[in-house]
Amino acid sequence: EDTVCEVEANKNLPIYIRAKTDADSVAGDYSAKITVTDESGSEVLFTTEVKAKVWNFTLPETPACITSFGNGCHGGFREKFSVSDEEFKEIEKKLNESLLEHKLSPYFLLNEIATGEADEEMSDPRLTSFEIRYTDDDNLLLARWNRIISNPEWEKKAHFYVVDEPQTMEHVERIIKTSDRLKRLCPGYKYVLPSNLPVLREDPKIDIIDDIYKDRVNILCPLSLFFADPDYLSKLHKYKSEGYGLWWYVCCAPLDEYCNFTVNEEGIRHRLLLWQQKSLNVDGLLYWETAYWACVNPWEDVMTVPWTNSLAFGDGMLYYNGDDGPVPSLRLELISAGIDDFEYLTIAEKLFGREYVDEKISKLTTGLTEYTLCDGELASVRAQIGDDIEKAING
Repeated sequence: EDTVCEVEANKNLPIYIRAKTDADSVAGDYSAKITVTDESGSEVLFTTEVKAKVWNFTLPETPACITSFGNGCHGGFREKFSVSDEEFKEIEKKLNESLLEHKLSPYFLLNEIATGEADEEMSDPRLTSFEIRYTDDDNLLLARWNRIISNPEWEKKAHFYVVDEPQTMEHVERIIKTSDRLKRLCPGYKYVLPSNLPVLREDPKIDIIDDIYKDRVNILCPLSLFFADPDYLSKLHKYKSEGYGLWWYVCCAPLDEYCNFTVNEEGIRHRLLLWQQKSLNVDGLLYWETAYWACVNPWEDVMTVPWTNSLAFGDGMLYYNGDDGPVPSLRLELISAGIDDFEYLTIAEKLFGREYVDEKISKLTTGLTEYTLCDGELASVRAQIGDDIEKAING
């Protein structure tokens, strides 16, 4: 299908081409021609061809990488749209649908779990996780929990997220109090805990994993930075080996040479974070917000988080505020491509074993701050994996 874009004189028009296939797409090589002409359309100024290859296998509808991405719940999202409540509900739907389309699961469902209104959302095969809104109301909490456990697939995806980044004994006491309550009211619950410290500031001698988290927090989610510490990494893998879930997250940290989702880093790093995640056997990726527009207009200023002096440009903002709703950023597209990369590696691991996967990952990254910046190398390794999977599946 031909598409025409007009460019004003002395202006640039970046073009991002996103090719999407479905399960019925015919395998093979595809190409499209791009032609640039003068204003009259008679003189060709530039022409090029873009190519895509469709392999003869299909990725599963449910992503292998568990994700939990903020969906406008942290401020600024509602205020940027001067619309009625009904119109805003449609905008919220657009955000959640866009996240799922990009293989990212939103923090919150749009409808109430207890009443059954969220059943369709919970059943969406693209959804890998969702947060159960914690409440001090026993009856409401039980109603939500009983609805969830009526379906094993819903129960697998559901988790609580009550405390964020514990740093003090007060935070620890809340973890103990809320987890004890959940043990009583919601046996079998999952409790996600993002943590930006490997030890407790008030008492570093406390083994916070063995003494506090075990039997209370069953999905530990440290900041990615701490996976660079061999001793802490060993403790995390021991925690996982005992049957607990292990996620990680990035936010306004870590920066510098660490892979993250900020505007001011090379785009390949957004994808390589997922290769690093696979190399470390981390199950899930959490990101605190995708539409944080509370402080600035992101079209004009991407210093989105004023509470930090770091250079975390675009932190919490993977969507721009468009006239009709959220507009995906190129960073979001690259993260989604990284989720696909993770999927290829997961399929390859099942077919060829862990040694094969580790060897392929090592061609691109050998540590959290050691990696290639060459897009061609990434494309080449991914092509090798795709070709190998295709041959193994189709003979």
